[in-house]
Amino acid sequence: MSRTYGWLVALLAAVPLAGSCFAQDGLLKYDDDQADGRRSTAQAGYITVFDAPEGMPVLKSVSINASQYGRQDPRDFVVAVTDMDLKPMAVFGYSYDLLPYGGAPQWVELPLPEEVKPPAKFAVAVYCHCLQDRGVFVGLDVPANGKSQSYTALPGADAAPQPDVDGKPANWMIRCQMAKGFEKPHGAATQLRYDNGTFEEMQSMGGTGQVVQFTVPEEGGPFTLKRVLVCGGYYGQPGTDGESNQGHLAICTADGTILSQQVFRYDEFYWSSTPCWTSIPLATPVEVTDDIYVITDMNSRPTPGIYVGYDTEGDACHSQIGAPGSTKTWTPRNADPQKSNWCIRVQLERKPEAPNPDETGGPPATELR
Repeated sequence: MSRTYGWLVALLAAVPLAGSCFAQDGLLKYDDDQADGRRSTAQAGYITVFDAPEGMPVLKSVSINASQYGRQDPRDFVVAVTDMDLKPMAVFGYSYDLLPYGGAPQWVELPLPEEVKPPAKFAVAVYCHCLQDRGVFVGLDVPANGKSQSYTALPGADAAPQPDVDGKPANWMIRCQMAKGFEKPHGAATQLRYDNGTFEEMQSMGGTGQVVQFTVPEEGGPFTLKRVLVCGGYYGQPGTDGESNQGHLAICTADGTILSQQVFRYDEFYWSSTPCWTSIPLATPVEVTDDIYVITDMNSRPTPGIYVGYDTEGDACHSQIGAPGSTKTWTPRNADPQKSNWCIRVQLERKPEAPNPDETGGPPATELR
């Protein structure tokens, strides 16, 4: 059963929109650069609607006025470019550590690693999966005309409340930099995927995992795998952390050799019956050079567990069901084996080259992580 999110379209039809503020050199913004407040959202994303300007069809970067708080364990947030149904056309993971820690939110620009041409009216959704002891504050600005273009919501939610400051409608301090064309930023990530950003169905499994095969590009490397993106939703009554509220992530070679494995907490995902994209950073990045297999064992039960979305509109199947180290027991998905793929992606970064000692006058520097 295909899912649609027409609630946002209906909501916007009932709200008079102010139109994007088109600043010089293709900068789309609603703020006056002075925050009137800040907020962290626990079970929703920060969403702002924009109009694409004529003559500048490419979304070059997204900037957010933000800061991180809480414990400083590795954690990611997601930036999604969507249509007005909140269906993603581009999804990228970024580290919390790109944001300043503590204090007032500050502007951080996030270049998009791929060419993204949004529709005439589009939304930018920032999903931070905030917790009480770990999260992101995003700045709020009260518009002079009293009309907000921002929302606080998840895909499939029944309502999309608009943020406010002391009861006054406000906008998330999120900006878009548009451009005439695309130039890949230096050091930009390479994303491997088989889905179009939107799941058609979802499935929860226990005792086994979702397996996706990826072929690492021969050119542009060597590459380091630093994060895995999963379109998933946490169901059941949230409980305390422990083995019953954890999943497992493994990166394997074609012969089943485990390159990396780690556990992740269920609260990496939103508590929602509708899967939403989340990004899981690898505790130890892995250098990859050939075919790899990503395996996510969600440890799901009747309650709690994780739904994982899958795309049934592809042109080939690269997904299976199985566990690390047991390649002979892997089986195809139980949907159309020619098209069905888990909505799971990987982001690769080019491994930095060691400096040439002849050019630096000394031995190669040690890479710090």
